[in-house]
Amino acid sequence: MTVKVKPFRIPKAIVLPGIVVRVLEVPSESPELEGADGAWEYVDGGPTVWINTSMVLPRKRYLLLHELHHVIVDYLHSAMQDHPELVKP
Repeated sequence: MTVKVKPFRIPKAIVLPGIVVRVLEVPSESPELEGADGAWEYVDGGPTVWINTSMVLPRKRYLLLHELHHVIVDYLHSAMQDHPELVKP
């Protein structure tokens, strides 16, 4: 039996419990990147991650995970501030 594996592609969105992260690949000159290879920001009430299109795929994957880390940490920080009674040591 042969298993076909699809090549990894940068997704258009990442769905996590309680949050959907949009992912956009943009040119390096894009104002969202401000000279960086990756960035994120809340846009229209939800997080958006921008990745430089000129990067090779392994670098794009790294940048996506790096920016996703920032989104998750910010999301958890907000949740802890909004619901301190649920935070347990």
